Amino acid sequence: MKMATSDEIRERYRSLSDDELLVLAADSASLTPEADGALKQEVARRGLRETDVKEASARLIRFKAKDKEVQRALFDFRSKLAYTLRSLFLVALIVVFWWVSAFVARAFFKSPETRVKFQEVAFVLAALALTTWEVVRYVKKRRNKRRATASKE
Repeated sequence: MKMATSDEIRERYRSLSDDELLVLAADSASLTPEADGALKQEVARRGLRETDVKEASARLIRFKAKDKEVQRALFDFRSKLAYTLRSLFLVALIVVFWWVSAFVARAFFKSPETRVKFQEVAFVLAALALTTWEVVRYVKKRRNKRRATASKE
């Protein structure tokens, strides 16, 4: 990637509005020394005050805090939606399994009592299998979370 020249940086800063320049000045710690110098020159050329930069910095901090809240709320919504969809999927699996077991019971068993017993056993086995699946997923998720925290430390 090509690095911008000092002249290109100064030209870019001249094209920004005062508000855009103030927001950039409020977050100038992330700039290269050349870009920071050009920014300070442009702020001085326009006659913008230090208080303007501080106000822009305060607005930027509030915006970032609000953005974090929105991101957290969006993540919570996605998590709840994923949990709800997974739950609906599991319920649908149980219903399908119940229908299949009813079909098999009718095809292979003559007495109604045997059919009911077969369906009850099949339902319990399906519920047990799905519950085991969910427990395994939960344990893996917890283990991965622990590994991630351990690797960060």
